[in-house]
Amino acid sequence: EGGSVRRVKKAERVKERIALRNAIKTVEGGAAAPVEKLKVKGVSVVVDTWREKRRLAALRGVLQGGFQAHMVWNELLHEVFSYDPTEKDTALEGSGVGQGTQKQLRQADLSRREKARKKVVGKGRSEKESGLNLVEGFSD
Repeated sequence: EGGSVRRVKKAERVKERIALRNAIKTVEGGAAAPVEKLKVKGVSVVVDTWREKRRLAALRGVLQGGFQAHMVWNELLHEVFSYDPTEKDTALEGSGVGQGTQKQLRQADLSRREKARKKVVGKGRSEKESGLNLVEGFSD
């Protein structure tokens, strides 16, 4: 890292040591990367190489809470993690898996629509009010 040890938080040093130990085990003993499975819309995505683990960690750090949403919609992430969004349709049919995610996506869509509707209604009201003010001004 190049910085002073005092400037690095203890938790960061622990993470670095763990990562270094895992890398050493891999090089010396040929140990494989720990396997991690992600569930995206009912489809399992397996992360089993060190390269994918680093990419996953970096993307989770950048995207934080939006990682799952990006895995659903972002084509670049589909390529990086070999995720096929078309699989979800056959995997989910009749199984009830991933209904929570589907509900969240529907709710977000309904929320966007409702917000757009309220904007149109509010604009119409303000136009009506400004028109009434003009009419009242002429009656004096």
